[in-house]
Amino acid sequence: MADRQAFGKVQEYLESTDLPIEIIADKTGFGTASNLRMQFRARFGVSPQSFRKSFGE
Repeated sequence: MADRQAFGKVQEYLESTDLPIEIIADKTGFGTASNLRMQFRARFGVSPQSFRKSFGE
């Protein structure tokens, strides 16, 4: 999956599901939760958890 598509799916899962980061990482090709967290923070400047919380408020 291309980076842009993968990050788009990650954002979609974070916004619309309660799936654990580990499952999202697996479903989107990032492999591990730590890899997803590191790449997500590098790209967006926030952790996946912080990104998800911004939609719950």
